[in-house]
Amino acid sequence: MTAIVNNTVPVEEPMQDVGVAPTSGNGVPDFVKKLYRMLEEKEHDPIVSWGKSGETFVVKEPNEFAKIILPKHFKHNNFASFVRQLNKYDFHKIKTTEDAAKPYGDQACCVFFYRIDFTGAWEFQHPKFQVDKRDLLEKIKRKTPSNKKLVPTQTSSTTPEHQSAMSEEHQAQMDLLLKAQTKMQADLIHCEAKIRTQEQLIQRLLGILGYSCSDDGTLIKVESTTDFMDNITKAQLQSRSQTTSP
Repeated sequence: MTAIVNNTVPVEEPMQDVGVAPTSGNGVPDFVKKLYRMLEEKEHDPIVSWGKSGETFVVKEPNEFAKIILPKHFKHNNFASFVRQLNKYDFHKIKTTEDAAKPYGDQACCVFFYRIDFTGAWEFQHPKFQVDKRDLLEKIKRKTPSNKKLVPTQTSSTTPEHQSAMSEEHQAQMDLLLKAQTKMQADLIHCEAKIRTQEQLIQRLLGILGYSCSDDGTLIKVESTTDFMDNITKAQLQSRSQTTSP
């Protein structure tokens, strides 16, 4: 089976993601079992932990999660690939509105040219994945396509289940990109204002020194040094006379 590749973020799929999902002896998929075991390691709570209700789990630091925890439990370090795995087991990302309470912090991302740097909290939920309820884990199954989706007349190689999972992931990434774009626009406006202020200051300094700047950046001397010093002297005398006058 060919892995579904997200065009936005490079994917490093673990081997168990190909074909039928491996299961442990008690019928719990290996991915789900590793996920539950990962959350039992309390030393990683600052990075990933159960949610406050115990019915969700939260990746609080996605970059640290990908660097430290993914390689240990899932043999890869790609956060987007991990999110896609969750979607395939019918986990859903909890979406919050702008005015909603954010107990785990804001969700955002930084864009560096062609690379997306995930930051902020990502919260996921599955009705059968809850703290201290191991007996529910074997009810979590990987989504599989039905026979009717395999007919030869189907033009797309992507099943509706895959499309739904990819759609959720793409929507999450779009939300992050829109927030990043808004912040970048605000920063750009601020920078433009600072540049205008600096240009005005430079023009004033050049005027004091007896120069002006042409459109192509060339400095033009507008008066001799003698004239410049005379102007300074006149300005000083005028200032003194104004100070001493009754």
